[in-house]
Amino acid sequence: MAVDVALPTTAEGRVSIRIADDGPGLPPVERRVLRTAEETQLTHSTGLGLWLTNWIVRASSGRIDVASDDGATVVIELPTP
Repeated sequence: MAVDVALPTTAEGRVSIRIADDGPGLPPVERRVLRTAEETQLTHSTGLGLWLTNWIVRASSGRIDVASDDGATVVIELPTP
């Protein structure tokens, strides 16, 4: 697992946090829930951790992006005060 934190370098002044691992990646249903921010009785996340992270990031005017190529990579961007 690797964690990188990048200090703000753009005019927007956003901090970027990148978490990557070489595990099995995220299943399509998990990625869809993060992308749409919606859950139904038939389409829902299997846990609270990533969903809660997504909710907090979006409530903080941030962005979250998830990729699943040879593992999982989550990039979180948050505004700086």
